[in-house]
Amino acid sequence: MRQEQPGRLNMTRHEDIPTNDGHLYILLDGALLEAAKLAYSHDDNPTVQHLYSGTRHSAAIEVSPCLIQPSSASRLWRAEGDWRHAGIVLQSDAELNVLADHLRSLISIRLPSHQLAYCRFYSPSWMGCLLGSCSNDELQAFSGPVQHWFAYEQAAWLSLGPSSTGAPRQASEEGWFCLRPEQLDLLQADEEQRFIERMAGHFECPSATAAEGVAARDQLERLILQARQYGFTQEHQCTHYLELAQRFPEELKTPELSSLLADQGLATDKRLEQAESRLFSLA
Repeated sequence: MRQEQPGRLNMTRHEDIPTNDGHLYILLDGALLEAAKLAYSHDDNPTVQHLYSGTRHSAAIEVSPCLIQPSSASRLWRAEGDWRHAGIVLQSDAELNVLADHLRSLISIRLPSHQLAYCRFYSPSWMGCLLGSCSNDELQAFSGPVQHWFAYEQAAWLSLGPSSTGAPRQASEEGWFCLRPEQLDLLQADEEQRFIERMAGHFECPSATAAEGVAARDQLERLILQARQYGFTQEHQCTHYLELAQRFPEELKTPELSSLLADQGLATDKRLEQAESRLFSLA
């Protein structure tokens, strides 16, 4: 175990989940895998709760986040490779129903604009940035009865914990947690960097520690900015534009294709389809 950061957020890394540190629960993203089916295939007597159950999201129960309390003889811990990419582990002394209700209160959070937005706090790639952006009071309130959050990243289990637990919330309070503008900026910057790294992997760019890797990422950032100026704001659209720009860098600069891509009278996907058709016809 290695200590990462002192202060309000206790952060440590573990090779394995410390299963002797109290009551552990697994929270899986039902949109990424069949969480309940996986639980019962590796545990003869798990306790399972769908977070969307009994909430305004119940119509989407088939993709609900799923809270699992493994039995004492559970085989889920030995099968972590099947699910650690799609969920997190929680340590809490609270009863399952109390913990589940608190987590239901976090299904959506309030943006600085006061709009509600789904909060995928159970995403292992997002959890660290979200918790790390919180003040001490925010972290304590957000965590409620959760003593530690565990997420698998960079070949290790990252443990994140508040300095003390807070009061659990009721499911009916969903939307009580409000992001500050500074937090939203930080989360957006983090997601932007992750997108750049995903694209760097997609295009097999050199390592970011090498000079050519830095240059490749700078070029990706410029292309992403150009894509968004054209209006390609969704990830699949931006990725499509990057693929065309990587293969046809000079052709995309011609007046004809520049005008097509900038044509706000056409739907964004239609512009990309037409640009691709013309480019491959030229090829």
